[in-house]
Amino acid sequence: METISTKTRNTKDFRGYFSYFWKRVASRSGENAGRVIDILLSTEDVAGLVVLWKSRTFFLDMEFVENTSGRLIMLNIDPVYLHLGKNVFDKSGRRLGKVVHLMRNGSENEFQAVEIKKSFFAKPIAVRADQIEISRKNIILKIDMD
Repeated sequence: METISTKTRNTKDFRGYFSYFWKRVASRSGENAGRVIDILLSTEDVAGLVVLWKSRTFFLDMEFVENTSGRLIMLNIDPVYLHLGKNVFDKSGRRLGKVVHLMRNGSENEFQAVEIKKSFFAKPIAVRADQIEISRKNIILKIDMD
């Protein structure tokens, strides 16, 4: 490929759009965080990735991308949206339901509370972030919910 540019550039250092398209995304802990479906550009560089995860789309800023080489894109965070769909248990081990909604303040990678539902028609229960003891494959609360 011949280059037309006012800057001296080696195009071998660049990666094309299609090298990212539909590539798997993994969180810092190695959990599946979706697949890249689009790349958003600013006037100067790549702004971030649009990721499809469980039929939902999320924008991830490039500041959270650790590594793009290889077969997947590694993030330097565990995206907050990975809490959606996790089972929630109280301190005594009783299953309360699944996370259906995250209450966030702005666009940071943090949440103030989660909404839990046991079934589709059940009324949601809000649990503040400071009431969560452990959040791995499941979420375990510090308190008993009676």
